[in-house]
Amino acid sequence: MITKKVILHIFCAALVTGCGNGLISDKSSPLSFLVFNNDLKVTDISPAAGAIDVPTASLIQAVFSADLAESSVSSSTFVVADDAYIPVPGSLSYDTANRKVIFAPAALLLNLVEYNVLIATDITDVEGNSLIAEKFWHFTTISSGTVPAPVFNPPPGTYNGPQSITLECQEPVATIRYTIDGSMPTSTTGTVYSGPITVNKNSVNPIHAIAYRDGFTDSSIAAASYVIKVLPPVLEPPPGQYSSNTTITITTATAGADIKYTLDGTDPATSGTAILYSSPFTIILGTTVNAVAIDPLSTMANSTVITASYFIDYAQVAPPVFAPPIGIYTSSLTVALSTSTAGATIKYTIDGSDPSASNGAVGTSVRIADVTVLKAFAYKSGMADSIITNSAGIPYIIAPVITAIVPGKGANLSPVTVIIKGKNFKSGAGARLRLAGHADIIGTSLTVIDSTQMNCTFDITGVFQTKWDLVVENTDGGSSTNVKYFRIY
Repeated sequence: MITKKVILHIFCAALVTGCGNGLISDKSSPLSFLVFNNDLKVTDISPAAGAIDVPTASLIQAVFSADLAESSVSSSTFVVADDAYIPVPGSLSYDTANRKVIFAPAALLLNLVEYNVLIATDITDVEGNSLIAEKFWHFTTISSGTVPAPVFNPPPGTYNGPQSITLECQEPVATIRYTIDGSMPTSTTGTVYSGPITVNKNSVNPIHAIAYRDGFTDSSIAAASYVIKVLPPVLEPPPGQYSSNTTITITTATAGADIKYTLDGTDPATSGTAILYSSPFTIILGTTVNAVAIDPLSTMANSTVITASYFIDYAQVAPPVFAPPIGIYTSSLTVALSTSTAGATIKYTIDGSDPSASNGAVGTSVRIADVTVLKAFAYKSGMADSIITNSAGIPYIIAPVITAIVPGKGANLSPVTVIIKGKNFKSGAGARLRLAGHADIIGTSLTVIDSTQMNCTFDITGVFQTKWDLVVENTDGGSSTNVKYFRIY
């Protein structure tokens, strides 16, 4: 046998070179002359990572660097899932001679779907060594023969201000052509799509788009129309109480747009009493201003009507205004305090107490780095003190932000412990996984290491297999709003 000759040659070579002097072939001995590599790896896969046009009758296969313990190969360690991460039914087999795991789908794969394959580190070789690293890849099956129609994003509809329209096709190597003149594109006519299309006025003609690929039937023609509204007016100063005649300036970010306003409560877009704004105007008594921005060329829809109420009390100091306003933010900020009453002094508190002439600090800016109840009032000799801004004690909140979750996925066979990374985490914070239509999965054994890291365990045993939203909640009411997923397979 060739195998015996090779072993004999190796052994003899070791003796000739002196390697046999006190060295043994037991891999557990530090004196062993043999080099053992215990790293179990995936050495080949099929279909290839990123492959397209994969036949729907394909088998999914992986070759390993060592003989596997067949008992470690299961539907939880070798997972094939669709683009929604829902496992594909099928059977697994192990080709001992070739160290190959083969997954045979129970039915033909669907056309033009991106499938995902995950090989977990729980797979082991016959000597008990685990897979050195998780193996994950995806491939896309072949089209049924007709290219899918392009998809518009954002979809057709009414929007404030110009929009950047992207076109996408599920067929990974399709070309898209489009027209904006009302004509129908073909695989040889129209503009080849290469980047977002800017729509800054109402669609005179719909955008028409077609997708095509050599050897395939062209897609149907998709169409999308957009209504673009003029950006709404902005009134300065903002509505509120003032202590003197107040001059109002109205602007819109849409260049060339006209602004109309009324002071009698009527709709400025249709009222006969509407005034065409040309310069700032002064309010002497309290009033309500309704304003709308209009495209004089009628290529855009009217903006939303903005309503702003002003109250003038000449005997009382105008209350302070906070900028930015009270709300939830994801990083520390500086809040500017101002009053329209010239010469007035502003005092504020950040401990929840009401400011007064004898309580609080004098200032026009406050740094907010944590949950803070900011209250302020203004006073001036000869005038009544202002009312207290934020007398209800609504806090500024610095919400947690999630940057990563490690690991980012887990099998629904048992609980999984994760590390959540981010910022603004506080002692007592909670974490949960959310999915519409399913009960939240609450994190347990939760430890906040510091403001940037927390650890917890999610019991995902038997839960629905897909991507779940991860949410972190501080005890002060701050809740993460950026979307991070944990995939359950």
